[in-house]
Amino acid sequence: MGAATQPVLWSALGYRFEAASMIAGLSACLMVRIWMSLNAGRATAWTWAVDLTVTGLSLLFTAGWIVLQRPAPFYALLSGTGFGALGAGIIVAALAWVKRIEPLAGLVAGPVAEQGDAPAAAPGAETHAARR
Repeated sequence: MGAATQPVLWSALGYRFEAASMIAGLSACLMVRIWMSLNAGRATAWTWAVDLTVTGLSLLFTAGWIVLQRPAPFYALLSGTGFGALGAGIIVAALAWVKRIEPLAGLVAGPVAEQGDAPAAAPGAETHAARR
């Protein structure tokens, strides 16, 4: 009987993952982002910069998902395709998640106040003096 082969494991930043899954996922994500960028029909420097930023973010989410879930190569391929297609929707989903946990974390939205400044009133809020 032949020896069973084991998947090649890579390590990055202290995390181990299967090489085939990472290659499949990142390749699929990149190919979808390239296809979407070229299919959009716009070719200004601004749109290419935005597409490049969204592509980088999509690749990072794909890599993070693969490290976390350790899927088989086929499922990594599907995940990379999904994250690539989601694109800028990742930003929308992340913003919704941050806004959902904002009250729990005690985060304050808006510009940072200088020391000694009174907290800014919410838009549309009346002050006590304005009601007199």
